[in-house]
Amino acid sequence: MHRTIRALSNRLTHLRAGEGPKVWWTFLYFFLLITAYYVIKPVSRSLILGESGVRLMPYGDLLSVVLVGPVVSLFAGLVDRLEKRRVVSLALWMAIAGLAAFWQLLQGPFRWGPVALYAWVSVLSVLVVTLFWLVANDLYHPRQGKRLFGFIGAGGILGGIAGSALAAAGAKAIGTPALLLLSAAILVACWLVVERLWRYAPGMGRVESRTDRPREPWLVQARAITQLLRRSRYLLLVAALVAIAKIVSTFVSYQFNPFIIEMFPDQDTKTAFLGVFFGWMNCGAFIIQFFCTSWVLRRLGPRWALLALPAGLIFGVTGLLALPVFWMASTTEWYDGSMNYSLQQTTKDMLYLPIDRTVRRTVKPFIEVEVFRFGKGIAALLGVLALDWWRLEPRVLGYLSVPLLAIWVALALQLRREHANTIRELLQTRATSRASRRWAAGFSQQKLQLIRQVFSPNGVLTQGGERFLDTAAEYEQRAASAEDDAASAADLKAWLSDPHQPMAKRRGAVTALVRRGGQDAADALLGALMVEEDAALRYELIRGLTKLRVRNRRLEFPQRLIRRQMAKEVQTCQHIARVAVVYRTSAGAVGKTDGVLQMLSLLMEEAVEQVFRLLGMIYRPEEIYLVYNQLREPDADVRADAIELLDHLVAPSVRWLIFPILDENQFLERVTGQPDEPVVEPEDRALLLAQSVWDHHRWLSLTVIGLVGQLRLKTLLPELERASTHPLPVIRLAAEAAHQMAAR
Repeated sequence: MHRTIRALSNRLTHLRAGEGPKVWWTFLYFFLLITAYYVIKPVSRSLILGESGVRLMPYGDLLSVVLVGPVVSLFAGLVDRLEKRRVVSLALWMAIAGLAAFWQLLQGPFRWGPVALYAWVSVLSVLVVTLFWLVANDLYHPRQGKRLFGFIGAGGILGGIAGSALAAAGAKAIGTPALLLLSAAILVACWLVVERLWRYAPGMGRVESRTDRPREPWLVQARAITQLLRRSRYLLLVAALVAIAKIVSTFVSYQFNPFIIEMFPDQDTKTAFLGVFFGWMNCGAFIIQFFCTSWVLRRLGPRWALLALPAGLIFGVTGLLALPVFWMASTTEWYDGSMNYSLQQTTKDMLYLPIDRTVRRTVKPFIEVEVFRFGKGIAALLGVLALDWWRLEPRVLGYLSVPLLAIWVALALQLRREHANTIRELLQTRATSRASRRWAAGFSQQKLQLIRQVFSPNGVLTQGGERFLDTAAEYEQRAASAEDDAASAADLKAWLSDPHQPMAKRRGAVTALVRRGGQDAADALLGALMVEEDAALRYELIRGLTKLRVRNRRLEFPQRLIRRQMAKEVQTCQHIARVAVVYRTSAGAVGKTDGVLQMLSLLMEEAVEQVFRLLGMIYRPEEIYLVYNQLREPDADVRADAIELLDHLVAPSVRWLIFPILDENQFLERVTGQPDEPVVEPEDRALLLAQSVWDHHRWLSLTVIGLVGQLRLKTLLPELERASTHPLPVIRLAAEAAHQMAAR
């Protein structure tokens, strides 16, 4: 049982040797930081509503907007001058002292105390994230971050749930003001944890190196970034989306406040409710993030994920205008908060991926901080005017939210197109800067070379192996004869559909039909493809259809049939990956130069290429070709961009079919032992190899027959006996050669 738990833990966290203690301490650090924040978040909102109703909250938001910039700039300056260890300790103890000071302040009749606390807590929400990244950036390099930050980030979500639960229980047990001291105590524990963490940081949080060039003033940086936004339609749309989303979110919060005051007039009861509410909001974010976000983004793509939040808010806001009741208001804010902390945030981060890295480093923080503050400031200013100066009902803000939501949806739809165009331009720029590639001319020679290596692992072929290789060369013969060119269309179709005809003759029929061209030839090739079992001939048919598609764009290819064939090729990829897992398990330590692994890799590449050739029959071939070529680049970021473009090009139903083979970290490399390899249970391994001996993918069958003989797998020798009577000569001779290998 303990082995299962350890294996599950390692799979979820992707831990490597020696990383465990550091990762778990980092997890605890982030957990405690967010716990402390969510203990006081319900307190600040409860107090400002209890003392001043709904009118003073916009003032608190305005004050927080003014304070966030200077506070972040202060700590950025301190990082340049002091050790990070001292900066983090200073920030934590300032936060602890601030909590103690506000606890003392709230004991008196200071009317603006709740407003100041509310603004200070909003600033603290930015500060705690900054504190986390100050430490995490010293502890982990980027490759570790990709593996581990997903798990460590879960500590923050769990911290939000725990902090909200403590606030809910503590409000009734010790009272609302005392929760400030509880939060301070948690921050003390957090300081102890981070002191322990510095032991794992090289250089102990040293001072960042500074260049001799003076730092540009913030105003100069802001002007340069603003000009960049004005020149880029895409970045301008992203900034507008962030601003409008924050305005609407703030309005939703303002509309919920009167219902909280009405339902929970007592201060501690109000705090307890807000603790429970924020806890359920974090639970919702946790569920959406871990169980829905990846599914939505991989199967539906970012273009639909962008619409999830505004579409839901349209129902919530209009429903609240029609039915102004507590459950409608609470559900709307819960949905807004849960989505903002999960799917919406992840999708928003993806919008920055197609931007050049040097630009991204400056633009993303500006949009996420300054544009975010701008949106919150606009909402707060409108809230001050509507709720305090003009004394309007908060539900009036719903009438402002509806047109803003319509603009939000329009921006999301426009961003879908601009996102695809931006990625396309980026990939085209990269493609033109590299040597031009074409679709593979064929894998025949590579297959023949590698299958020789499979059947002669020590460099020596048996007598049966020589006969087998000669037959395999005949099996791969592709040249069309004069007889093929002179044959009638009916004869060519008859040869193509007759499995008893020699493979060379059937391939010649494909070549002859492609030369003739036209819709009739395309229909004949597609019809043969739908019923053909032999993978080698399927590959020839798909290549022929690709040539016809490129020559004549007016040819019709039924999408239903193409999708069915794509599903078959994806299943082939998955089957090859499972065979590779079984081989590595049986053979022990093998390198990437191993003949069997290279052969399986080649078969995987062939199957994947066929999937993309089939996509080119439904969508624009040049765009599919661009995506496929960029997916073959060594840079995982380039491959990720290519997958993003493909998400925009293909329909969700097609994406559902092909997403198992689309992984920027494993594309065309799944047979080499990647961490997320498919699992094959021990009792299923022999059965999988036995089935593969008789697979209709003849080259996979030949490879498996060769590895059985190479590894001398006694349990599968009866399968070789049966395969030696196979009606296809190339399989029969391969089985005989494998028997000779096993007997040596």
